[in-house]
Amino acid sequence: MLIDSVGEVSESPEARMSGAYRTSVVAFEDVVAEVNRSGGVRFAGQTPGPPPRVDGDLLALESLEESPPHLGEHHPDGDELICLVSGQVNVAIKTPDGDQHYVLGPGEALIVPRGLWHRVQVDRPTRLLHLTPGPSGEHRPLRPRSTVEEP
Repeated sequence: MLIDSVGEVSESPEARMSGAYRTSVVAFEDVVAEVNRSGGVRFAGQTPGPPPRVDGDLLALESLEESPPHLGEHHPDGDELICLVSGQVNVAIKTPDGDQHYVLGPGEALIVPRGLWHRVQVDRPTRLLHLTPGPSGEHRPLRPRSTVEEP
């Protein structure tokens, strides 16, 4: 899905390759930027839930009021870059030498090394920019809450 300069969506490769050079100004909170392995970049609409997996890198600006709904993730295809715009997060990274914890504030960035399990916990409402490699990766789901039936 491509978003043109007036915000309409075009699926046509012909429109993209017509020889007319065109770019777009978009509200970045409404889209993600997909950077494919050959260096091409395109905007795709944001969807609820986890960001899409792409064969390349995904650049997204996220507004988070609470921590992501999983117990961690990892990206075997490359390092992940996390840049904090506002708020505060705690990033826990599992390394062979044990867990490492980093607190990020506005204007700070962290590189999560390829393949290491990590979890971002939101301490304060946050806006962060992340560059995430794909297409592979996994999330550890939250454990279901146990329910006790009343007699």
